[in-house]
Amino acid sequence: MAALTSQKVRASYEQVLHVDRDGGGNGATVVSVKDGDNGTTFAIVISTTKVAVGPPATLPATPDGTFHAHTASAGTVTASTNADEGVFENSGDCGISLLSPAANQCAVYMGDPDDNDDGGIIYDHADRGLQFRSCGSVAARFGTGGQLFINETTNAKMGGNGITINQGANDDEIFAFKSSDIAHGCTTYAETDTYSFHGKVSGANGGLNIAGFTETQNGVEIDAFVTTANTTKTTAGGSSIPVVVYAINGTGVSNCVDEQNIFSVHCFTGDSVKMRAAIDENGDLHNDGVVTAYDGIDDAVAVRAFDLTRGGKDVIQSQFDDWILANGPDLQTMKIVSPDSLSRKPFTHEEIKGRGFVNVTRLQKLHNGAIWQGRLLDQAIINTVRELMPGRFDEVLEKNMEDLGIGHVKLLH
Repeated sequence: MAALTSQKVRASYEQVLHVDRDGGGNGATVVSVKDGDNGTTFAIVISTTKVAVGPPATLPATPDGTFHAHTASAGTVTASTNADEGVFENSGDCGISLLSPAANQCAVYMGDPDDNDDGGIIYDHADRGLQFRSCGSVAARFGTGGQLFINETTNAKMGGNGITINQGANDDEIFAFKSSDIAHGCTTYAETDTYSFHGKVSGANGGLNIAGFTETQNGVEIDAFVTTANTTKTTAGGSSIPVVVYAINGTGVSNCVDEQNIFSVHCFTGDSVKMRAAIDENGDLHNDGVVTAYDGIDDAVAVRAFDLTRGGKDVIQSQFDDWILANGPDLQTMKIVSPDSLSRKPFTHEEIKGRGFVNVTRLQKLHNGAIWQGRLLDQAIINTVRELMPGRFDEVLEKNMEDLGIGHVKLLH
């Protein structure tokens, strides 16, 4: 090329090729291509081991990388030295096009001496899928319908715009959410900045486990925003947060079995997870609440005190209510109602709103006690009358009970 310095090559064009070894005084070799009298239209700058190509008006005197395709300056910026083997620059949109026939692939591979395709990005025109390679194999793939497959190639149940993740034989987190604001400290189960993860209930059998971690009290919260309220209280009803259980039967489903536990609440207590409450297939509610019977108080009076202080203005008043309110048992001490649940006066409906909760399990125990105490009181009256009126009393009483349809109730002896 040195022999061409300062020479003109004349054909149908004037000064087609010009080589300047000094590059305008900056030490680079500049190869210019001219188009007749229209001036220089293309130039190549060669500086030591780097080459820049492009229009000469803004071509840099020193290329940013080994190969620098320079259409126009992008501004005050140079390529990173960690990625400067190929640099493409423009003052507007900038890009690289890989073109192939419709039945073939376009690819960019990342290799090393151990594996020449250890990483890569491949677009397959045949199935219109975009693949991402890592560690020598396809790690993720975008499908034709907008699906994202991670460690998977297809999902017949996903028509488009979804994510499928296959974690292989791993039994740990398949999905995790982190935040630099979080430091819950429960690192036996998750990293301290993980506030939620999804995984398998059983490594061999599956099931979805959703875990939430917090530094305060709400580990998992489910919010439902609805536009239509369902108030139907039949088997055809629904709710804002429905829980639906199916029994798998082959490739389909079948009915849940009688008394199958379909929903339950558990807690970690006594160094193990134990079920505390359940709803079965029949809709029955079960719990393991063990509450001592309230045999030391008048249960019926306690029930009436509850009605008076929680029932509002619709409770029909009786002549004994003032005495019950003044002398009845303390329902808070009995843990039937929580603090701030009642006072020694009846509440209106508006006053009741927002007050403490009722312990339904203990209230049920109170009702059971009231029923039994009522039965004992009835028996005491029967025994008293039997002593005062010996003779045919039992015979007449049993006949009357039969007439009332309670002949199956046996008298205590």
